[in-house]
Amino acid sequence: MVAAAAVVPHADPQLPRALEQLEQYQLLVLTSQEAVAQLAYRAQALGVRLPSYRGQVAVVGEATRRAVERIGLAVSITPEAGFSQAGLIQALSDCPLEGWRVLWPRGDRAAPHLAQALRERGAMVDEVVVYRTEPRPLSSQRRADLREGRVRAVVYTAPSQVEFLCQQLDPAERKALGQTLAFSIGPETSRALARWHLPPVGEAWPSTFAKLAELVRDHLLH
Repeated sequence: MVAAAAVVPHADPQLPRALEQLEQYQLLVLTSQEAVAQLAYRAQALGVRLPSYRGQVAVVGEATRRAVERIGLAVSITPEAGFSQAGLIQALSDCPLEGWRVLWPRGDRAAPHLAQALRERGAMVDEVVVYRTEPRPLSSQRRADLREGRVRAVVYTAPSQVEFLCQQLDPAERKALGQTLAFSIGPETSRALARWHLPPVGEAWPSTFAKLAELVRDHLLH
């Protein structure tokens, strides 16, 4: 797997106040493990005890759920299928969101669909950016490996990785990339691959790193 993206913490000026008023939020939404890590770090720095939060906690998938539980929060809402924003929107369909205050710590490239759906149902959503995703240049050796056909498979773990990798390749390199086997961690990453005409040969289910690694191993060994 080539890391085409790097995660950089972002100190959103709204976050300290949101954490200090955490009990005023009826719903805390967490859609990535990185968001969980950044939230926990900032809460510890401010002396805020996250395990004391008594509102609803919604997560986008199994890996995020485990990360949330490791920091002492109880998860109440997880999609039954489709570990994506769409799946989480469906999982929240039974919540009486009218008038609820919702806190969504997120990355700078998170799609807006979730916040829009919650606001349409009457929720007041505070979005705070807790990390940024930035491109990481591909080394000349990696480019040569790709052009000369030495790369058999590429594993994609986020839509941003797809975008950042494809944007920095020249036409010949993108053509070579199209000859590799693409493996995706989940539906949103698969949609990003489709936009670049790179249909994945496999998509992890559930969308966890462990299941993705198992998928790649089984495919390449058979």
